Amino acid sequence: MLMDFLPAYLYPYNEEGILEYGVLGVSQGGHASWMSLYQQGHTPSNQNNSNFLDRKLSFACSVIGCPDYNNLMELRLAEHGLEPVHPYTCEAFQRVLRRLDLGSMVRRWEEGPPERLRIHLQRLLEKSVLVLSGGDDKVVPWKASEHVVQKLQEVLGEAMSVKVYDGVGHEFTQEMKKEFKIWLVELLNSREDD
Repeated sequence: MLMDFLPAYLYPYNEEGILEYGVLGVSQGGHASWMSLYQQGHTPSNQNNSNFLDRKLSFACSVIGCPDYNNLMELRLAEHGLEPVHPYTCEAFQRVLRRLDLGSMVRRWEEGPPERLRIHLQRLLEKSVLVLSGGDDKVVPWKASEHVVQKLQEVLGEAMSVKVYDGVGHEFTQEMKKEFKIWLVELLNSREDD
């Protein structure tokens, strides 16, 4: 929705336009950046194809976020000896995750032929992605993201950069900020060259 209103706010007289969008999300925002990647690669059945996909989210950075929210919640419950069943989770929330959570979709697609996963991921994520995680993060542990990120790396190759920082917990460190700035400048410079 923000992408619908941002051009009108920034350029009320159509003096310029926005060519592409990017997102940086930290912690819960990191989870949201993964969902944004999916939402911008998928046309909901009630949306007009051309109107929906012309607002292209072309790059994203997830900092201490997780593409597999369901797995993250299961790990947190397991730490307390709990199962991912009612009352600790509810079916309505699970339905939302099955529809929006990239990790839930990857697991579902993995159940089919190997090519099915590749086709879905290429269709959804033909974007540049940077993942920055703390190796000692107790809130969003790397192991919650690792499987899905590895699957994405297999498909995206060099379009996806991943850095896990040893000794770093649930924080957006100066080193991570520097890494993001370098990645973003290189990405935008490469777009200018094209």
